[in-house]
Amino acid sequence: MASENDHRGGRISSGSDRRKYPRYLVEIPLDYTDIEDGRVSTGLTANASEGGIMTFIGKRVDVGTVLNLTLFFRLGFTFTAMETRSVIVWRDDLWKDYLDNYKYGLSFVKTKFSELQKLRELLRNSELQENLYGPPWHGIN
Repeated sequence: MASENDHRGGRISSGSDRRKYPRYLVEIPLDYTDIEDGRVSTGLTANASEGGIMTFIGKRVDVGTVLNLTLFFRLGFTFTAMETRSVIVWRDDLWKDYLDNYKYGLSFVKTKFSELQKLRELLRNSELQENLYGPPWHGIN
């Protein structure tokens, strides 16, 4: 069973994990817009699932804030973007001291089916890559 610090990449799970969807280690650049002030900023995901993302953002944003997100990634030979509305469900301020970013958990609250299909394909490909290429530490003792 994999743990939170799974160094292989791919899906993260644990026996006590009660999430509805499995998470995958993926780094996806994103733009976000706070729907209250309309300012656009950038961030980077650390993991993603069909239900939400964990991301690093340089700006402190309150839990409960609703954001419009655009995630940018490659599917096959094509670059694409996924748009969704999300809410910040938790924030970890400790990362600000180490990475000059805050760590956030965001839950998707409004996503078109066609947009969600893009993310599903990315996550499916992420899992396949782990299986096709094996763990990156192959041959290291």
